[in-house]
Amino acid sequence: MANDIGKRVNIRLTSAINYAEGETESVEMWLDGHIVEKNGTKYLRYTEEHESQTIKTTIKLTEQQSFIMRKGAVDMRLPLSVTQRETGHYTSEVGSLPLWVDTTHLQYTPELEQQSQFETQYALHVGGQLAGTYTLKLTFTEE
Repeated sequence: MANDIGKRVNIRLTSAINYAEGETESVEMWLDGHIVEKNGTKYLRYTEEHESQTIKTTIKLTEQQSFIMRKGAVDMRLPLSVTQRETGHYTSEVGSLPLWVDTTHLQYTPELEQQSQFETQYALHVGGQLAGTYTLKLTFTEE
C-alpha cells in the first residue's frame, strides 16, 4: 500500500451539524475512495461532486492529531486535535476565512470485522464566531 493509489474502499459518510443558531442538518453519502499509507500513517481519499463541482478530500486516519483537507471547488484545511485548539482555513471564490477547531472526539478503528471507521466531533469557529458543532462518521470497507 505504499503507492499513491492505494486500496479501493467503499465509504459510508454520515454527518450531522448543529448550527449555533439552533438549526440542524444531516447528510449521508455513499462514496468510492482509496486508503493510502505513507510513512506508516493511513489516509482516506475520496471525491465528492456538488452541483457539478468536484471536491477532493483527504483525511489523516489517526486518533491523536488528524486533519481533513479538501481541494477543488473549495480549499479547506481542518486540523483536529483532542488536546488543543487548532487553526485552519477555508477558501472559496468569495475569499478566505480563518477557522478555529475545538475537537471533543477523535477515534480511528482500523479493520474491525472487515470494516474500518473514523469518527470525530468538533466545534467550528469561523472568523471568531461559533458556527456549530459537527459530527462526522466514515465507515469504509475494502472492495
